[in-house]
Amino acid sequence: MAVSIPGLSISILRQQTSVQAGLPLLISGRFTAFGLGVPAYIRVFLEGPTYDPQVRSFDTFASPFSGDYTVNVIAEKDGQYNVYAQAFPPPILPTGPPLPDPVLLLPPMAESTRPPLVVGIPFEGGIQAWLPDGTRQSLPVPPQEPIEFKPVITVGAPAVVVTFPSAAAPAAGIPYYPFPEAPGVSAPPRVPALARAVIDNFLFIPPEINPGQQASGVMTWRNTGDASTLFDTIFYLVAPTGESYGPLQTNQNISAHPQVPNTLNVRLGTQGLPSGYYAVVAEVYDSATGALIAARTLSARLLIREILGPVPPTPPTVPPPVVPVAPTRGELGMPSLNLPTQINVGDTWSGSVSLPTFGAAPIYTEARLLLRGPAGQEFNVAQGGKTLQPFEILQIPVNYNTTGFSAVNYTILLGVFDQMGYPIAEFPMGFLSMLEVMPEFALPPPGLPPEFALPPLPTPPTPPSLPVKYYISEVSNSPMGTGGVTFVQPSERQSEYDEGDTVVILAVPRPGYRFVGWLLDGVLYSTDNPLSLTIQPPLAPLVAHSIIATYLPEALILPPPLTVPYPGGE
Repeated sequence: MAVSIPGLSISILRQQTSVQAGLPLLISGRFTAFGLGVPAYIRVFLEGPTYDPQVRSFDTFASPFSGDYTVNVIAEKDGQYNVYAQAFPPPILPTGPPLPDPVLLLPPMAESTRPPLVVGIPFEGGIQAWLPDGTRQSLPVPPQEPIEFKPVITVGAPAVVVTFPSAAAPAAGIPYYPFPEAPGVSAPPRVPALARAVIDNFLFIPPEINPGQQASGVMTWRNTGDASTLFDTIFYLVAPTGESYGPLQTNQNISAHPQVPNTLNVRLGTQGLPSGYYAVVAEVYDSATGALIAARTLSARLLIREILGPVPPTPPTVPPPVVPVAPTRGELGMPSLNLPTQINVGDTWSGSVSLPTFGAAPIYTEARLLLRGPAGQEFNVAQGGKTLQPFEILQIPVNYNTTGFSAVNYTILLGVFDQMGYPIAEFPMGFLSMLEVMPEFALPPPGLPPEFALPPLPTPPTPPSLPVKYYISEVSNSPMGTGGVTFVQPSERQSEYDEGDTVVILAVPRPGYRFVGWLLDGVLYSTDNPLSLTIQPPLAPLVAHSIIATYLPEALILPPPLTVPYPGGE
């Protein structure tokens, strides 16, 4: 408790009524005796915050000429405070550098009023105070109180001493007001200053990097102690799953002056770290003792991007080949005959036969034009077959030599067969009359008896049936430029074959491609390489066929090959 001595008074003035935590605030005032300034030992107290009351003291001297004093106070937490000053007689023992704090003080002679003070982040009309539980509280700024104030005359710079939570000596090199040393009393040992630090923020520039790149950032921090101190720093990165990586950087013996904002450049290696958002952990240690004095975890400060590998191209969608089906009798229309119905023996019977279809899906249709004699013998005049689209008409050309035929009437028939050669329908198309033409010299001259006529010409023998011809008009590869084909048997490519011939073809893919299969008339026939093809039904004679070798790039993963064979294939 302060001793109230009549005629002695001490005043106090805050230069500001609000301040941010960790920033110094100037407190000034005057100690007078009967209206005259006198020297005194002044101790200014900072009491608060209200939710955790503590008292810190800051010491200085009043001028011997005017009684004026000034001192800086520092609040380390947000909240509401009270400030007040007490005046003491000069200490018996001298104080100030290099001597310790005064230890023998008489009771205070006067005490000032207790004006309020708020600490926090300022905004219009008040401040935002951060409470220990992480919440914010809005506090109004107290009004400035008027006080009589004259120019300050200070003998020696004031020394600021923090006595809570522990005493600390004034900073070295700061002058103090000299007092005569009491004889025969030795100075107590000096107590080292307590190291303190606050980490304000940490930013990465840029905040997003690719995997393996170096992360560059800046940490802002302050020495909140009372003297210049050497510090050590350590930095870690924490993954979103909680794994800690580090220490990734260590700095030692960093000198920092009290209450001066400092920046520290940080470069952290991220080699081998998975992608995601990372928190940064910064720790500050006292270099002299190795004690941890400040640590802060700042979440989601760095993003390591996820770099995707090259996306392989989507293989082209190859629609499955349409397998033609055998037509039914109801899907066949009435054929039309575009041929003469009467010719002379030995003439060429020329024209065509048309067969309309009405299927809803592709159908494979083979038709044969026959001549049937009176004795039941049949002659294959023409044939043709292919896969017909819906409502497509099958055209069969006819160019048949009738040399050696008998001069009789023949029945015209059109037979329709499926892929395996089984009959589906037979259409009668009328009759073909073959006439025999007698040479003029074979007739008897007019007026001569018949016995003088020339003998008739002998009937020529029936000519043997000609071999059926098959045609392969195209042998190629697909896509173009991915490979080639080589004829093994025969050694050279030819387009005309007899029934029973065997064709052996080898597919030769280019580097980077793989052989897939053979397409016969656009339908997958075989995946063997080389291909051995026997020229026989169900291959249609007198029709141009195509054989194509197909390839795909090696890098593509192909589905299992289709097992739908070509009609008659293995």
